[in-house]
Amino acid sequence: MESKEAKLIVLGLLVGIVIGGITGSFIFSEHRAEKKSSIFPMTAGDNAMNFINSRLLQPKGFDGRISSMKEYGELYELNIDIIKNGQVINTRPVWITKDGKILIFNLLNMSEALQKKPMKELTKVNVTADDSPYIGPKNASVVIIEFADYQCPLCDRFYKQTESKILKNYAGKIKFVYRDFPLVNMHIFAMNASLAADCAGEQGKYWEYHNLLFTNQNEWSKTGNFSKYAEELDMNMTEFNSCFTSQKYINKVKQDKQAGIKAGVTGTPTFFINGIPLVGAQPYNAFETIINRELNK
Repeated sequence: MESKEAKLIVLGLLVGIVIGGITGSFIFSEHRAEKKSSIFPMTAGDNAMNFINSRLLQPKGFDGRISSMKEYGELYELNIDIIKNGQVINTRPVWITKDGKILIFNLLNMSEALQKKPMKELTKVNVTADDSPYIGPKNASVVIIEFADYQCPLCDRFYKQTESKILKNYAGKIKFVYRDFPLVNMHIFAMNASLAADCAGEQGKYWEYHNLLFTNQNEWSKTGNFSKYAEELDMNMTEFNSCFTSQKYINKVKQDKQAGIKAGVTGTPTFFINGIPLVGAQPYNAFETIINRELNK
């Protein structure tokens, strides 16, 4: 999830990225795997950092450096400091295979996982939709509440990769709620985006505007122009501009954020599925597992 923007490199439960044009660390032929050869640890570390900095961090205005490195079975474990404006804002581990070819961002220790509580014992958080905009039946048995920031890259990824699939596959079965959690210290237009969306909602076009904000995130994040999308939706521009410039919904947005903080939200996107927290731009199957479990109760 994006907390102080330091979690930009959290890309999924287990992501292997092939570095330097290598298509994989194993080539299977007649059910046999090609043996991998180890390289010097710091060479593997350099491979990892070159990829992370050039592809993930530097395009977003961050930098990374290795703070420590050790062997982890057949892998090297690297602790990486994520840096912005010369300050370390987060430290997180990544792993790289000893041949320096595959970079892994999240590792599941199965023995530890098996000792954890099963899903049925997970503690639920008391969080409500209040009067926030939603899609689906008002009294659906499964309610998904998303706390998000319109300028957040991971929120954008969830919208583009997962949200529509959830809404399509569970149409009529779930209530999907959007609550504002603008990270104003990092995203200068996040608050204005939330205010503009609520103003669009006054004219019955909240979700259409919501969709345009995510679809065009790269555009308005540079210009701060929100009237453009209201015009595209044929809104009454006098009413929209009056609503927007007066910050009519500023208290509503602040109340959303306070509700999120009270529920334990520290970054975006954060979801609560019938109160069960799910943090970050998780893949579709992470939502599917919890939704199906709740529907089948």
